[in-house]
Amino acid sequence: MKPVYRYILLLITAVFLSVAGMSQCKIQSDFNDYHVNGMSSTIQWNVSSSHSVVCSSSDWQPSFFVNSDSLLNVRISGDIVFTPEMNDDDFVGFVFGYKAPIGHDFSNLNHYYLFDWRKNYQEAPEEFGGFPAREGFNLSYIDGVLPFDPVSTYHSFWGHFMSENFYPIEHLYGNDLGWNINTTYHFELIYTHNRIIISIDGNEIFDVEGRYEPGLFGLYSFNQNGVIYENVVYEQYYKIELSDNHICKDVEMGFHFSDTNTLTPPPSLAAFEWSFGDDTNNSTDLFPRHTYYEAGGKDIELYITNTNDCIDTVKRRVFVEPNPVITFDPVDTECIVGDNVEFSIRAQNVESFQWYYQEANGNEWIKLRDNDQYSGVETRVLTVINVRPYHQGMKYKCYVQGYCGTLLNSNQAELIIVDNPARALLDLTDNSICVSDTTTLNLTIKEIYLLQSAKMDIEYDAENVEIVDYETHLRNSVDVSFNDDIISVDYHTVAPMISDELVLVSFTLISRSQESLHHDFKFDDEQMYFINLEGDTINHLLYDTQLAVNEPILLGFNDTIKICEGSRLEVDEQLFNAYHWSTGEQTAGIRIYNEGMYWLNTTDTNFCQSVDSFYLIPITSPSPPESINLSQTFYCSYDDEIDLSVERAGNETIELAYLNETIIDSSDFHYTIDNPGYDFEIFTTASNQCGKSATLTTLVKVYPEVVPTVSIIRDSNHKADIHLGEMVKFEAAFEGGGEHPYFTWWIDDMVKQNGSDDVFITNELKAIQKIKLELYSDAKCLLNDSYALSELEIRLDNADEVFVPTIVTPNGKSNNDAFKVIFRDNNVYDFSLRIYNIRGQLVFATNDRYEYWSGADVQNASTGLYTYLIEYSLVLRPIGDQLKVLKGKFLLHK
Repeated sequence: MKPVYRYILLLITAVFLSVAGMSQCKIQSDFNDYHVNGMSSTIQWNVSSSHSVVCSSSDWQPSFFVNSDSLLNVRISGDIVFTPEMNDDDFVGFVFGYKAPIGHDFSNLNHYYLFDWRKNYQEAPEEFGGFPAREGFNLSYIDGVLPFDPVSTYHSFWGHFMSENFYPIEHLYGNDLGWNINTTYHFELIYTHNRIIISIDGNEIFDVEGRYEPGLFGLYSFNQNGVIYENVVYEQYYKIELSDNHICKDVEMGFHFSDTNTLTPPPSLAAFEWSFGDDTNNSTDLFPRHTYYEAGGKDIELYITNTNDCIDTVKRRVFVEPNPVITFDPVDTECIVGDNVEFSIRAQNVESFQWYYQEANGNEWIKLRDNDQYSGVETRVLTVINVRPYHQGMKYKCYVQGYCGTLLNSNQAELIIVDNPARALLDLTDNSICVSDTTTLNLTIKEIYLLQSAKMDIEYDAENVEIVDYETHLRNSVDVSFNDDIISVDYHTVAPMISDELVLVSFTLISRSQESLHHDFKFDDEQMYFINLEGDTINHLLYDTQLAVNEPILLGFNDTIKICEGSRLEVDEQLFNAYHWSTGEQTAGIRIYNEGMYWLNTTDTNFCQSVDSFYLIPITSPSPPESINLSQTFYCSYDDEIDLSVERAGNETIELAYLNETIIDSSDFHYTIDNPGYDFEIFTTASNQCGKSATLTTLVKVYPEVVPTVSIIRDSNHKADIHLGEMVKFEAAFEGGGEHPYFTWWIDDMVKQNGSDDVFITNELKAIQKIKLELYSDAKCLLNDSYALSELEIRLDNADEVFVPTIVTPNGKSNNDAFKVIFRDNNVYDFSLRIYNIRGQLVFATNDRYEYWSGADVQNASTGLYTYLIEYSLVLRPIGDQLKVLKGKFLLHK
């Protein structure tokens, strides 16, 4: 709640909007009737429908989208939509009570209330002042000219700093109070002549009391575009107000719903009528006064009709206070001297109580106040503390006051003292001690001014309690003697003592027991008497006491304690009140990192102290095993057992696990385990009292029994016959080759290919030949030799005598990587080869049938057509046409 602000102008009459549309006396705002105002002339507000508008641009100046109706006593609600595409975090909100800038006047003259909401904390650019903007909500009042420059604008609208014309009223900041994108929020503003209430999604943000004047309503944007405002609805909002906090029976009360400083109702109202809920006539007064003659709940209704004949009903239930009624008066009470006495009253419809007293034989009533003799003087129960003889015959009564000021007083009650006994008390200065401590037992007499003599015997446990000293406080009037388990105290005097209370004797005592015990100190009533100054025996009241002797709680630590490094050494907090460690800490536990001698001094819940010393040895967490050592690098499936050992990092316990089996600490950490016949993993950890280490893992390779075999498979896609010079593909089909098998391919008795390739491609086949394949296996678990052999006989049954290529590709990726002439018959004579380029120049010549040309040895040889001339004979010393000539062209493709 806030006081009336000096900046708010006097309230003027509200011109309320006409009503039509969604529901009774509600109207949905039409954004087509709004205008862009503010300090910026560049910001655009785009109306997408009569009920939806978006601020589509931003600037360093604030902008307002304002209606044309002056509003007061109104509830305004609507939606603020933050779309997923938004990428900024600045200010949204609304203005109300708005008077300037107005129309299309883009001015720095401002008069309005501003509610703004920001998404995140951010500091403004240095050229704009560098002011911080906080996340959350702010309510401000702006009245006057604000300087027209970026720094001044950011000082007010960004930083919300107070100035002569910019006054922040309330704020609510926090790290989780900003708005979120992809979210729709429902806002509500209640704006009346004496209140501003703002809520978001039903959660109240501000509630500020004051005096407010009518003005326009508008939407707000500052540095934030893309925000959509939708479904803004106006409706009348009035509250029934009372001229007093309480409505009293038979007392005239005032009622109002409008500003009491104006004598005319808002012009938007055509009529209003009051119903007071008590079957009396209705009233049409603006500020009616009414008297209720019966107490209880009443339902007040105000019927408000606006100029469009729309009627709203405002309701308020009130309670008419009844007069107070006393249902139980205080009563006369008997007691003895020293008692506490209570007088009580019961009453209904009462706001306050006040007790008074009158002395015996007096006639004046005196107001009571709380002190050492009286308490509860303003409550329904009055207590007289430690009644003394002068209270005899005093009278007491209570005045009660109702909520409406009506006073009633109760009947009076008298305090009657029926006896004035002697009171003997035993009390301990400390009734709970430790076995080695002392305490003081006091023998106290109350009302000692009545006594002439007294004899008091005190029983106690002399075996476990020792009286080490005593002191009397009345010289020559007190005698003390001890007899077994009895302390005898004799009191005698000639002149009466003036004191109401006196300690006769103080005994200093110590417990003889080293155990926890309870010791009683009791008066022996049969052996006691109290005689007054007239020689009469006085009634007496005796108060015994008890001493608790407590054995200190010992910690019970061992002389040497092994504890995990970094863990806490603790004691039970429920047993001790205070702690003092040798490290200086005063908590229930300390963390241990260093080895050494420590001590702990404790004070238990009985305030007994003990100290314990001990040697602490921190134990480090276990390190993982250093290695798992297998007796072999691999095992075969026919091996029966697997031998291994674990190398430890320290003296920890070793745990070894494999195939759902677990072994703890084998002898010398050597292990022999059954061979499962396949690969498996071994896991091992180290452990001690401080936990387990990380796991060390190794894979045990177990290979199957292997017999290597190999065979040659010809490409299944190849035709049945092989032509001379034709490229043929052979593949190896094998088993037991291991991880890296080695192959050797032969044609007849000549090695053609070595290595890991299991595919052989050739165009060198002619006549009858044998293809041979050797496999060398590197398998781990061979049952016999690592060698396997396969042979395949090839017959060229066609009539080709010689093969000449038509295309040569010297890229090393095929067998046609050179110009090769292949003959079926090995007996070839008088061979010559000439190759010419396209210009007829000789680029290659040879008489060796096994010499090939790839174009690499001829300068500037490039892709293109070349011609060849081949001469040969199949007979020695050819005659005539026995010397054969072949001519043709081929393509060299680099």
